[in-house]
Amino acid sequence: EGKKTLTRENPEKDGVWKIVIFDIPEKQKKIRVVLRAKLKQLNFKKWQNSIWISPFKLDAEIEQELKDLSKKIFVRLIKTTDINNIDDLLKLFAD
Repeated sequence: EGKKTLTRENPEKDGVWKIVIFDIPEKQKKIRVVLRAKLKQLNFKKWQNSIWISPFKLDAEIEQELKDLSKKIFVRLIKTTDINNIDDLLKLFAD
C-alpha cells in the first residue's frame, strides 16, 4: 500500500506547476538520493540539478510530507500557474 502511494499510474494535470527546490549538503547525500528517487516516482522531472517540476496534482499527504521535510532540511514546494516561458517544460512532459 505504501508503494502504491508513492507511484501514480494515471497522474492528473491540474493547471498548477509544482516546483520542488532543495539544497542538501554532500554530507547528507543519502537524503538527496532518496528525495530525487521519490520525486521521480511522483512524476516530477529534473528541470535543473536541485529544481524538480511537475504539472500533476499532488496528494495532500505528499504536500504535508514536503512541509515536514522543510523543517529539517532546505526543501521547498512552490505552486504556480505563472511561468514566463513553458515551452521546454511542455516538451519535458510531452507524452
